[in-house]
Amino acid sequence: MRHFLEVWKVGHVRQGWGAASLVLAVTVAALMIRDHGDLGARDWALGSLLVAVLAADGSVNVLPSGFTTFKDRVQAAWVQRNRGTNRADDSHLFGVVNLGLAIAAGAMFGFVALYRPASTALLAGAVVSAVVITPLLVGLGLIEGRRATHSTASG
Repeated sequence: MRHFLEVWKVGHVRQGWGAASLVLAVTVAALMIRDHGDLGARDWALGSLLVAVLAADGSVNVLPSGFTTFKDRVQAAWVQRNRGTNRADDSHLFGVVNLGLAIAAGAMFGFVALYRPASTALLAGAVVSAVVITPLLVGLGLIEGRRATHSTASG
């Protein structure tokens, strides 16, 4: 995991993902503004939260040192907080972060499902997108890492 993150933090795949997140944030914001009269308070709350998450994720990933700075700060804080315990390593940090992200995603899914139930086709499309995009990003990041390692070793 550490190797992947070391490659990810300097890679172009991360910046591409960040740019895509920012484009999506701007698109959602523009659609909300365009349809402002048709949106209720919950629509604005949910849409604003989505725009904020996309903008934060995009900014951290598109800026050249954004992810590095963020990752290094989180790791330093984790090590400081868990110093002297068996939880001070990367695997525990990544486990806790991923569990938190999973809980947040589940809560958001529950909120959206209760607020405005989606069709089965829309849910299936979202799942298929996640199942395709996640391995694609990881795979492209690993390929980029292998190329960087190979060019460093041969150069």
